[in-house]
Amino acid sequence: MNILLINNLYPTDQNPQPAAYIKSQKDCLEATGAEVDLLVLKADFSGFVSKYFNYLKFFAQLLFNFSYSKYNLIYLNHLPNYFFVLFIHFPFMKNVFIHWHGSEIYAPNSHNHWLNRISYLFTPRRFYHIAPSEYFAKEVARVMKIKSEQVFISPSGGVDIDKFKPSENKRETDEVVIGFASELSFMKGADTLLRLVERKDDLEKSCGKKIRFKAIAYGRDKNYFLEQFRAERDKIEVLKPIPNDHMVNFFNSLDILFFPTRRKAESLGLVALEAMACGKPVLGPRAFALPEYIMPGINGEFYESDNIEEIERILIKMIRNINSYKTREFVAEKYSSRSVVEGYKVFLKQFE
Repeated sequence: MNILLINNLYPTDQNPQPAAYIKSQKDCLEATGAEVDLLVLKADFSGFVSKYFNYLKFFAQLLFNFSYSKYNLIYLNHLPNYFFVLFIHFPFMKNVFIHWHGSEIYAPNSHNHWLNRISYLFTPRRFYHIAPSEYFAKEVARVMKIKSEQVFISPSGGVDIDKFKPSENKRETDEVVIGFASELSFMKGADTLLRLVERKDDLEKSCGKKIRFKAIAYGRDKNYFLEQFRAERDKIEVLKPIPNDHMVNFFNSLDILFFPTRRKAESLGLVALEAMACGKPVLGPRAFALPEYIMPGINGEFYESDNIEEIERILIKMIRNINSYKTREFVAEKYSSRSVVEGYKVFLKQFE
């Protein structure tokens, strides 16, 4: 089977964080035995001008590519961002899969909102749909006016549990490290992280442990939060952007992953699953897709609101019971790349 994988971003050595899941999708599709070609915009630009010209080149490749009909299957990610140059080719495409992500349903601004809504009108009803979670399958079904059962669920390439696994070298320290792996933005809850960092001394008194915070310097509100963290630099360590292949080292340096997202567009939350695969429990809100994989007392805990006192109380509980969590087995069974490959095999068999 020949598959064309299309996306308006693909990670590079220069810019490794964005769209790391696309590489995982490619690996999983190839693991089914398929041959996968890429038509992507590589994230090797720096600055607006470079990004602008890279997008023009990407759009030209989409528009003047006349070989779509040779593929058994075409796999689209983030379709609303480029449908206006691709839709004229839709009649010549055989089996088309749209993998829906958060921003295509819950747009971050009015421009994307209208782009999304117009793209829905141009999406043929014969196309197939993929969502990363049950939560998001219902959202896709709502906007496309189809039954949620018509949306295939596949967790964005899944977690490579051969790569994301607990370190053999145990950390010999009484210090508890709380990590934040999401982008530094208000919608991802970086302000809640900041509030915890500011209250570090009180947290330490309450749980009787030394605490350190770690985060990664990327995201739309990065500059604002980096400035705030400078005043707390003895409490939090902020690292340079980390390639996905090296994120296992970040997760293994933690004891707990803090995942305080507020985004309705949180279609899955792959960093939480990767942390679990490394043996780290996750603290997050009881919202979006998180209830599908966080099991309180087993692989993490929930909080019900942004109330900082509640979050502190649950965090202290986690610290006191840190050795009781068992996180990896659930990820291996339900969200590993291997399980994604097996799901792809079953789903793709009908198109051979």
